[in-house]
Amino acid sequence: MGNSNGVLVSVDVGIHPGTGGRAVTNNKGVYTYTYKDRTITISEERRDTLPGYKAIKHQKTVGESCSLYQGATEFHGFVDLKSYGDIYAYFWQGDDDYKVPLVIQLGDADNYYISDVNSTTWRRAYGITFRTLKNDTLKNLLDRENCKKNRAHVMEISKGKEGPYKCSLPTCDKEIVEVSFNKPLPYAHSVKVMGSSITRFENENKSQKGLPFPKKVNYVYVYFDLQKCEMPLLICIDPLNMENKWQGYTGCKWYQRDKVDTNAWIQVNNKPTSPNDSTRILEILKEYLPNILSKIEHVQRAEKSSNLETTPVINPDFTLDIAHLPHLKFKDPEEILDIPGYSYPLDYRDIYPSSIPDERSSGGKIVTQTDVILDIPELYETSAEDPVFPMDTTLGSVTPYESWTENFEVVLCDRSSPDHKVTVDFGPSDSFEVF
Repeated sequence: MGNSNGVLVSVDVGIHPGTGGRAVTNNKGVYTYTYKDRTITISEERRDTLPGYKAIKHQKTVGESCSLYQGATEFHGFVDLKSYGDIYAYFWQGDDDYKVPLVIQLGDADNYYISDVNSTTWRRAYGITFRTLKNDTLKNLLDRENCKKNRAHVMEISKGKEGPYKCSLPTCDKEIVEVSFNKPLPYAHSVKVMGSSITRFENENKSQKGLPFPKKVNYVYVYFDLQKCEMPLLICIDPLNMENKWQGYTGCKWYQRDKVDTNAWIQVNNKPTSPNDSTRILEILKEYLPNILSKIEHVQRAEKSSNLETTPVINPDFTLDIAHLPHLKFKDPEEILDIPGYSYPLDYRDIYPSSIPDERSSGGKIVTQTDVILDIPELYETSAEDPVFPMDTTLGSVTPYESWTENFEVVLCDRSSPDHKVTVDFGPSDSFEVF
């Protein structure tokens, strides 16, 4: 529909929903603004395919003559604006005031425009089509424009090699970060950001959720797992010594990795007092040890097989869980033994697996077979009247229920020993020795 009265519609890409955006909302939650009795509807989009960016969509009537502004500044260089009903302005999510439009898109087709820094003239960005959009071309274009206009760069937190490295964009050859390991804390390294901002955080090229988009930070401290020092678990963003407050806060912000979604982060409760507060930092990193160990498959007792209760021991260096001692003369898992006064579990195969898992590792911890290996010496003959009990073993206390359970070995996995094993021998004297 054409513009019958000849009014030129002005689309202001600086208007946005929310505080300070100068848009109004009706009772249905729709944001609009008006220019000479012409109403323009706006909405904000944050797409998973464009992490770190937000798009403001301005909707006008197709066929209306149109010009683009940002406040009182007019933009030039666009072709045939009146043919488009939808106009998108893309911003970095760290641009809280929507001051720096990175890319402007006309319609839903491949009409993308970019500009030089502080320029009011825009030009067509060729080579971006629906076909190339499947290859993250628009995201790469936004990264390039954000690097150019906001001096913001993608931060790769998995970097573990000491020394400087450059921005990953081929158009930016500036050496923006320097990795330096903090020797007192071997599980940490600091990333020096030379007055730059961070477009988004990535871990092995995967975008991280829940982290902010900080402006002009000095350092980012990354703390790794205690097993292999390979998995980032804790991040400290230090915007200190900057002239302006960053997002209303001048101190460090702390984030820890979500224990379920490995690409998500949450703010730390009871945060460390400084990037060198090793006591609190270690407390946080140790929280992930049970979570990692829980993924290790252990031998479990069948339900109602025993009324005994034990508590597995979890330690940063080793783990020891429940083990069962089979009946001394037990040979066939399907053989039914007639022992007076004892009630058997429903199926011995639920307690004693027919096969033992291979040696495996988890989070840097070597776990041998079922975590506990019992080396049972030659046993004396027992009579049918002797009761049968499963035997549970825990570190620090062994509960032998009959005298024949002496002289067995428990092999613990310990990263500090040369072969990753510590042998604990339980002898007749009811004490154990470490070799």
